[in-house]
Amino acid sequence: MFRTIKTTIKKLYHSFTFFRSQLGKKIYSLFGKKIEESSFEELEKIFFEADLGLPLATDLVEEVREIYDSDPAISATDVLQIVEKKLLKI
Repeated sequence: MFRTIKTTIKKLYHSFTFFRSQLGKKIYSLFGKKIEESSFEELEKIFFEADLGLPLATDLVEEVREIYDSDPAISATDVLQIVEKKLLKI
C-alpha cells in the first residue's frame, strides 16, 4: 500500500516538475524580449494551453499586467513567482 502511495506521489511530483519546467521556459522566452500588448495575449494563450482554464488564465494575465503597469521592469522570474503564488492558493 505504501509503495503505491509513494509511486503515485513520485508521478505527481514529476508531472508538476515537467509542467513547471515547460511553463517556465515559455514565460522566460516571452518576457525575455520587449513586452508589448501581444505579450499578454501570448501569456494568456500559454496559460490556457497549460490547461489552467480560461478564468484562471485571464486572472493571472490581469495580475501580471497590473504589476507590469506599475513596474515595467518586471522579469520572467517575477511572472513565474506570481503564477506560483496564485496556483498554490488554489
